[in-house]
Amino acid sequence: MAGAKGNLISATNLVTAVYIGVWWGVNGWWNTNLKKLLAAVHLPWWIGFFQLFLAFLLFFVLWVVRLVQFPRVPSYDLFFRNIVPQACCHLMVHFGIVLGTFAGSVSLTNVIKAGEPVTTCFLSAVFLESGVFSLATYLTLLPVIGGVGMASVSATMRFNWPAFVASSVSNFGSSMRAVLCKMLSRDLKKKAESLEKRQQQICDDDESPSAAETGGLLEKRQQKGFGASSSSSGIDAREVRAAGGRAKKRLSDAEVLLQSFAPGNLFGLVLAISSVTCLPFCLLFESDVLRGRLPPGQLETSEERAAFMTQLAYSSVGYFVWNYLAYMLMDRLSSVSYAVANTVKRVVTIVWAVVLGGEAVSVLSGAGTAVAIFGTLLYALAKQYCG
Repeated sequence: MAGAKGNLISATNLVTAVYIGVWWGVNGWWNTNLKKLLAAVHLPWWIGFFQLFLAFLLFFVLWVVRLVQFPRVPSYDLFFRNIVPQACCHLMVHFGIVLGTFAGSVSLTNVIKAGEPVTTCFLSAVFLESGVFSLATYLTLLPVIGGVGMASVSATMRFNWPAFVASSVSNFGSSMRAVLCKMLSRDLKKKAESLEKRQQQICDDDESPSAAETGGLLEKRQQKGFGASSSSSGIDAREVRAAGGRAKKRLSDAEVLLQSFAPGNLFGLVLAISSVTCLPFCLLFESDVLRGRLPPGQLETSEERAAFMTQLAYSSVGYFVWNYLAYMLMDRLSSVSYAVANTVKRVVTIVWAVVLGGEAVSVLSGAGTAVAIFGTLLYALAKQYCG
């Protein structure tokens, strides 16, 4: 028995390790590919929109074939108070990365993204009851802030404000989304507990059906000619058990509710809303595309356009994969393990951009990158062990 349990744990750890490896690799490729797409066509809003929309279509297929359960939102209040804001935050995260990469480089965007703990600490203190951390945790933010500042200075000693602002907006969206996820988890837990109490009250008599179910059976037997004198003891035992089973099945809402909002499944709902939400921005900032106008000198031949659309489709698949794996890993890993894995992911992405993407990194930027990444790691450890 112990051996079987050990094998199960080993298999689970192996699957998690594979998820992490694919997450790192696909994210590194996606960031580099995004920079190439933005260099080919200066339309960051439309590129970001198609990545969101095509990723949603992939998730929609999972819903249709029932590989993933379609979310069941318990109330309009929860939908508009939490899920829609989460989608708006996801929009900030995505377009912060896209616009930051368009204005700067892959490595710079990811270094600034390493400063996410700063906004997380601030927003947690404002919106969460347990959001105040220890002094040691706040001190670890100093190398993060200093490293990001060093990395944001170019070789000509000019600060890249557009990339910094866009990436900072992405950080705010990511931190706020994390806060909303915790609030959603709290609300769903309360709702599930309420449903479980209701179920317990009705199913206290084990196999006994509710009064409504029993009354319905009595009425049916009377209609069949058994007479009004038939009591509940005269009802067939199989009918009683069936009625009780229907009552229990009808009240299994708590389990269904929690399953429908599993981390990976929530991602699909967020994708759907954010895809619709970003379309007005595309029409506002890049409406010339609808009139068939592209920036001068870009995608002039049909071959170039076909190659671009193919790469955009690949990029959308990659976007879906690494984001879906990120949601899955949130559920599989502890908070500190996920934070460390996310830190290493940024290192992998920066190395990928420099080695395979050919990005040049100055000595100052490289030193700032190392300091910021190290500070992020210290923050994750301090938050876990010091509070």
